[in-house]
Amino acid sequence: MTDGNTYAINRHLAEREEHDMHEIFEAALADAEAAQAYAEELEVRVAQLEAELFELKNTPISFLLDHGKGE
Repeated sequence: MTDGNTYAINRHLAEREEHDMHEIFEAALADAEAAQAYAEELEVRVAQLEAELFELKNTPISFLLDHGKGE
């Protein structure tokens, strides 16, 4: 049988462990949210770069077509 002090210490340690785990979870969640936001930014940038690449690839063709050389 445990005395009152042992019970109080065990309860305090359990609460501390739960609190620590909650903090770890919150930090991991914040990291995941930041990673998600960064991934979304990268997706936008990739789309922009793809559009620029498409435009660059078609520049010679459109130049020739605009100047009557592609007919």
